[in-house]
Parts: sequence; C-alpha cells; structure tokens
Amino acid sequence: VKLTNSDKGYIVVIDAGHGGEDPGAIGYRGLREKDVVLKIARRLARLIEEEPGMKSVMTRTGDYYLRLRRRVDIARQAEAFLFVSIHADAFSHSSARGTSVYSLSQSGATSEMAAYLAQRENAADLAGGVSLSDHDEDVAEVMLDMQLDWKIEESRLLGTQLLASLATLGALHSRHVEQAGFAVLRAPAIPSVLVETGYVTHPGDSRRLQRPGYLELLAAALFRGILNYCYKRPGCPLPQTVSKTHVVKPGDSLSGIAARYGTNVGAIKRRNGLRSDVIKVQQKLFIPVATP
Repeated sequence: VKLTNSDKGYIVVIDAGHGGEDPGAIGYRGLREKDVVLKIARRLARLIEEEPGMKSVMTRTGDYYLRLRRRVDIARQAEAFLFVSIHADAFSHSSARGTSVYSLSQSGATSEMAAYLAQRENAADLAGGVSLSDHDEDVAEVMLDMQLDWKIEESRLLGTQLLASLATLGALHSRHVEQAGFAVLRAPAIPSVLVETGYVTHPGDSRRLQRPGYLELLAAALFRGILNYCYKRPGCPLPQTVSKTHVVKPGDSLSGIAARYGTNVGAIKRRNGLRSDVIKVQQKLFIPVATP
C-alpha cells in the first residue's frame, strides 16, 4: 500500500500533546505535561532532521492550543509516513509509572486504563471550545474505509518497535501495545501511535522527566524505534542498518568506535541521545551497522 510521497523524504509527524490553555496533566512541583512533551518532541524532531532521508513535521512548535482534529489534518496534509503523539500522564494512584504505547482500537479500549486515558485526552478538545462530537461522523467516514485494518496492524507494529526501544531506559507501564479510541490517532491511512512517556504523578518518573539528559535518551529511544519499524517494512526508503551494542572500554572514542563499525559519529550520537563526544567507560552504546 503506497500512502506517501517518498520524494519528500520519510516524513514523521510529531505531535506534542496539549498546549496553551490546556496544560495536560499536572504533577509534582507543578510539572506540566504540555511543557515536558514539547521538549521531547523538539528533541525527536532534531534527531529525525539530522538523519539522511528523513523529515519531521511538528504539529505545534510552541505553547499554544491546537484542537485534535487540526493535529490529524496536519499529518494528512504532510503526506506523513508515521504519526507519533507524545504525552506524559497522570493517574489517581501515585504508584502508576513507566512508559506505554497506544494504538487505535476499532472496537474500543483493551483495558480500563486505556479507556480512562482515551476519555481524558478526547475531552481535552473542550478546553479550546471545540466539541469533537461535531466531527465524529466525518472522522468515522475517513477511518472506516478499506485501509483501516491495515492501519491498525501497522500502528501495532510501530508501537511494538517503540516499546522495545523504550524498554532500554527502564520500567514499562505495559509491555504490550494497548488500544484505545484516542481521537488524535485518527489520521487516515497513516500508522499512528500515542506514547505515554511516564507519569508526572509518580515521583521517580517526574524527576526523570525534568532532566534534560533523560529527555535526550527518551527522544533517542523513540528515534530508534521509528527507524527499526521502517527497516522491517517492505519498501523502506532509508538505508538499511542493524543495531549492535558496544560497551565502552578504556581508551575508546566515538571516532574510533565509528571507524571500527564502519559508521559515523553523528549516527552514533543520534541513536544514543548524545549531545557531545564525551563517553564513559562501561557505557552501552547502540551502533548502526550497515546490512550486507
């Protein structure tokens, strides 16, 4: 199924949730979801832009409100290959923690948590004075076409790759791709996922989400997941690589490691969320290696 114009590059739409008068979840020390997810989205967009053959489109680039339907329209107009919506959630129990990934469900939510999240995210449109109920029939017509099953399956495959990459950072809230009726995932014929990057109501998650270094690692994990998804799909326009792990030894340098594996320093830095050439002994690095 050809859905996009590959001449424009492998376009990934990155959606930073909430914004403006809609702060999203509020966590410890006043941490606001809308601020955290915009920082992550900007980092992910930078990594994508630096990768040959890829292009990023952000639904919002600043602190302003964007209705859910407009976010979907941006993905459609961009002829995107993928749509990734980034969030950081809250829950009534402070013990809820970890990252999770959601794709669109055709028949409803697969868990009580998924249903709770979908209801809260869909209701966010009311903060901007727009009711989604005005558009449900139009959106449904677009969704319920012959490609819906394909999109749902591809979204699940994308989510699986993202979870595998996110698992390298620590605890997952769910090890499986959950399904729910998020309105923002309804971009027609575009594999779409919603990533909950952690819980601002959990002390540990909240602290991590306030550290720039962790946000770099988080963006890099999402970036690796996106690449791995493309590599596994027929017709992926990106140069094929496999990821090898290298444990830094005394005397190692990024340039030396790059030469050893036949890659380049920039590619290593993008895949590992590194903003400088400084590496530490025993640090584990993901190294892109060209396939034979």
